[in-house]
Amino acid sequence: MGNKEYKETTVFNVYFDEAYKDHSLKFKNENRNYHIDSIREYTIGTFVGWPEDEESTIEIDFTNWKNKWNDIYHRDKDREIKGEFFTQKAGLSNGFSTQKKFLDKRDMLYEFFQLVNKNIDFIQISFESKTFQAIREYIYPTLNLLADKQSQDNFLYGMCKFLDQHAPNDLWEHIIKQNVDQKVVYGEIYRALKSHKEQPMLNKFRRVKRTEKNFCIQAMKIIGTYNQQEFFQQKNNNKHEDFSLQFDYDNFFYGVCLHLKNNQIKKSTVRMLVDPEGTGREVDSAKKYFEVVNPKSIEHIESNSFVGLQISDIIAHTFGAISVYARKSIQPINSEGKKLISKSWFDIDQKGFDLYIEIFKLFEKNSFSSENDKGFYFTYISKYADDAFLCINMIKYYGRFNSFEEFSEETPEQHTEYFNSSIVDSLDRKVFNNK
Repeated sequence: MGNKEYKETTVFNVYFDEAYKDHSLKFKNENRNYHIDSIREYTIGTFVGWPEDEESTIEIDFTNWKNKWNDIYHRDKDREIKGEFFTQKAGLSNGFSTQKKFLDKRDMLYEFFQLVNKNIDFIQISFESKTFQAIREYIYPTLNLLADKQSQDNFLYGMCKFLDQHAPNDLWEHIIKQNVDQKVVYGEIYRALKSHKEQPMLNKFRRVKRTEKNFCIQAMKIIGTYNQQEFFQQKNNNKHEDFSLQFDYDNFFYGVCLHLKNNQIKKSTVRMLVDPEGTGREVDSAKKYFEVVNPKSIEHIESNSFVGLQISDIIAHTFGAISVYARKSIQPINSEGKKLISKSWFDIDQKGFDLYIEIFKLFEKNSFSSENDKGFYFTYISKYADDAFLCINMIKYYGRFNSFEEFSEETPEQHTEYFNSSIVDSLDRKVFNNK
């Protein structure tokens, strides 16, 4: 882990907190209140950890940083600094590009990530898609009709993308409703696929691409075959199980277990400290994977009492803001459907460039660079997570450059094109495992 070596008996404190954690799925004013404008698509969770005997050193450094900036912003000395402090009032809406003076907290964030890089070797950032969670119970049963895992993963990814982007509101209403007959939902998914396949024009900007039509044909065949099998099974058994949707945290904690293993840290040596958000689901998922969760000596976890939770929260909000706002800034640029991120993301000064590079050091330290992907579980991503790839590749893109002067040799317009090529290449390699 990093450049340090620890004894097998070393006890690790690992902290988990999350951002963009609105898990509700509901309708408002007859419009699907589901996309990131109102209800965030992703929950971003961050794990940070260190040996128990390093706790005091990290706490002192973080407290000094907090006190300094609370004083600069005329806040109470001991007031907690949360991730929302950086993202409120659309802060970070163009990443770390040049900002209005009253919103510019990049110096503060730069010093924070310097602190993180100095002190913390174990970090994991996890993205969980609510679209993925919402449909997986419907789609998973169909996967046994596909021959291999790669085909299953591709189909699951395609269905998530289709339903997120093209499903009508009444279909989503049935997907998220409690106790819905799955056969009804499968029929509606089939009809939505058929309607989309037959549609010559989605809107004035984008035509239905041939690849989308081909996917619809494949998915209709799979969904239709499965639904027929289910129909005969239900007719014979005269019963059918209803489906109930509930957001869970299992993927977060499964992912961090893989990262611990990758760093040769035994789960039995980990004290997992979680800040419950009211439902207790975080703790429930943690207990499935760890022996010691919120030790009995700690009756209630409060983030203002544990710097690990505060650090996790700031990291989660930073990555969350980049993923959310980057997606929102992507717009079609021609009638053929080509989309590019706004050039404002690359209209950057020295201060913003340095901040991207400081965050990129997290990737380098975890072997998550474009040259070496051994540390893939530094980020753990659900099957459908285009926004996560967008966020990760934004930081990796800046990490390609040796200096701000080198970066400035190209215009913001040119950088948008180059970045678009890099994100397409990354999705192709990560999702479809193409070399």
